[in-house]
Amino acid sequence: MEALPRNARSGGKLRLLWLIDSLTMGGAESLVLPFAAAAGRHGYELSVCCLKTIDGNPIESELRSAGVKVWNLGARNLRDRSAFRRLIGHVRSNAVDLIHSHLTYASIWGSLISRATGIPLVATIHVAPPARVDRSRLLDRLMRLSLHHWSRQVIAVSHALRKQYLRTGGLDAAKITVVHNGIDVRAYDVEREQRRLRARRELGYSNEDRVITTVSVLRPGKGIDVLIEAVASLARTIPAARLLVVGDGPCRDDWTNLAAERGIGEIVRWSGHRRDVPALLHASDLFVLPSLGDAFPTVLLEAMAARLPLVASAVGGIVEIVEPERTGMLVPPGEPAALAAAIAELLADPERMRRMGIAGRELVERQFSIDQWIERLDRVYRHATSGDAQRESA
Repeated sequence: MEALPRNARSGGKLRLLWLIDSLTMGGAESLVLPFAAAAGRHGYELSVCCLKTIDGNPIESELRSAGVKVWNLGARNLRDRSAFRRLIGHVRSNAVDLIHSHLTYASIWGSLISRATGIPLVATIHVAPPARVDRSRLLDRLMRLSLHHWSRQVIAVSHALRKQYLRTGGLDAAKITVVHNGIDVRAYDVEREQRRLRARRELGYSNEDRVITTVSVLRPGKGIDVLIEAVASLARTIPAARLLVVGDGPCRDDWTNLAAERGIGEIVRWSGHRRDVPALLHASDLFVLPSLGDAFPTVLLEAMAARLPLVASAVGGIVEIVEPERTGMLVPPGEPAALAAAIAELLADPERMRRMGIAGRELVERQFSIDQWIERLDRVYRHATSGDAQRESA
């Protein structure tokens, strides 16, 4: 692979700034830690800057503990000129070679910083365009306009997401490339059987329990209500079925009440946000993702790394991860009966589940490891800092 141009003042390493809205618990935010852990061996001198704090920014403290340079601008809003000036000062004083922005606010600010300083910008879009005509739609349009003029490259995390943005307009097709995310597969390797037994004991599950797990932010569109309905029907024929919901969000109370109304309150465990997701996955028998739409849920990669068979909705980037009948089963979104039938079919066939788990692990090692992800990003970074990219954006 041709080497990136390196800044001589940084000892041959590319000075890379990851700019992100916040460092709370979320899909895009969860990528920062594994990237930071691997950045050095791939030739990057990484710093991370978040615009604000949301829910305590738990990932921020973990990055600091790991020795990563982190700046929190404490921006009040998108028009906070003082925070914007601090960001320009940081970029210039640290001789940043490339900015990589994530999420809407950071991509808008990153575009303006690139315009003001001439430092190239790569931006990743992680979520589908907003469907409702509201403030988020206006921000999305502003982001597209900014990226169209002042970014070198825009990354979509799946082919499905790229198609959505091209269909809704505002970005040049030549500028948008697809880079599938990756995970640290090794985090799911240690003493699997011992970890499984220990985690099940801690969660209060017996060997006979059939643990169905999902990991999700509890907000509209994630389909947890559909999963509750499915498990309510399963419980009548599979009394050992248990549902473990990992994550938190604004819909938690409503969905907790729904589980109680359906008579399964006692078999649903709401763990809240957890930083030991690998252990919880090892305690599980089956992973289910009932999203009504999802660009590229890396939690499916994590479940495959833990050798879990999958049941997921056939939407968005999910179909670019799950190989039907090999690593899991795909079902129509929003249909509890279809979801329940797929879960029951797999739980009735442990050997099939075992084969799917092995195939999933092989797939994630082959296509979605952290090093493969960073190699894909490196090609984008290389292009963004090349003379060709400068001429294209002129």
